[in-house]
Amino acid sequence: MDLKTVTFFLTDKCNAACDVCCFKCNPQNDFVMDMDVIKRYIDEAADMGTVELICFTGGECMLYPELIKEAASYAKTRYGLPSSLVSNGFWALDLGRGSELMQELKEAGLSTVRISADNYHQEFVPVSSVKNAISILAKLGMLSEVTIMDTKSRANIKSMLARLRPEIYFAPKVTYYTLHLPGIVKDKMPCEELEMPVMWDAAYCMDSGSVQLYTDGYMYNCCSQFSFEIPHMRVGKIGETTLAQALNKINRDPILDLLRRDSVTWFARKAKESGYPVRERYTTSCELCRDILCNEELMAKLYPLAEEEVRRLRMERFMSI
Repeated sequence: MDLKTVTFFLTDKCNAACDVCCFKCNPQNDFVMDMDVIKRYIDEAADMGTVELICFTGGECMLYPELIKEAASYAKTRYGLPSSLVSNGFWALDLGRGSELMQELKEAGLSTVRISADNYHQEFVPVSSVKNAISILAKLGMLSEVTIMDTKSRANIKSMLARLRPEIYFAPKVTYYTLHLPGIVKDKMPCEELEMPVMWDAAYCMDSGSVQLYTDGYMYNCCSQFSFEIPHMRVGKIGETTLAQALNKINRDPILDLLRRDSVTWFARKAKESGYPVRERYTTSCELCRDILCNEELMAKLYPLAEEEVRRLRMERFMSI
């Protein structure tokens, strides 16, 4: 695997305190990633020669615009690396001030912004702020996507789209997804509230080569909200492990290797053969992956099988050259 994206969880602080936040972010949290740490890993990302994007997320990282400005500028001016961030759009309540702020970030080097909007966020962020954010970002050519999360009883995709009109038409992409089950969501949301669109035998790994630097001080090889619950996804400690070392661990690990070669379905098939109760449907492929990889007894059975399968696949590839 080549490393394509490095994601920094800049903070666990958020202006919102959504009941279903999988990262348990709220206004009382106070972690902020040190700029020296950010610059070190941007340096390492550039040195690898394969990284295409630096991402900033949280929490709500726009609570610290000066931090974003400095980090985005460092990545862009020193290495030509574009950067993106995820935000709930709270900063755009005042259209004029929001426009000035985002113009400054664009000039500093920030390339794109993804906006999150749903009934949970909108308990804390006025819809008018989100509409302003969409308008500002669209005019600046920075809006990458608007994401809307849903549950059965609070089904809001149609109502949210209606509330965001006409600005939502400026979005180049709108992504709808069902609420997932990581973090505090497991304790607050009954399963019957969740859509289960993914069949177990159609599950696949969506990660295309990322390392995430999380607020707990560790590095993870996964772009999913579930990654922080899966010990096997932990590939290093921030400040001690280099990106090169993390990537080496990823590429030498038969579990992580096989996830990307044959995806989650290989593990699901083997789990079913071992008598593990794989459900027919899941909220996402990532939920299925989490359930299997976090079962120590099951993984003790699957690990040697994964090693054997990876050796077979590597030999098959070698013989085809």
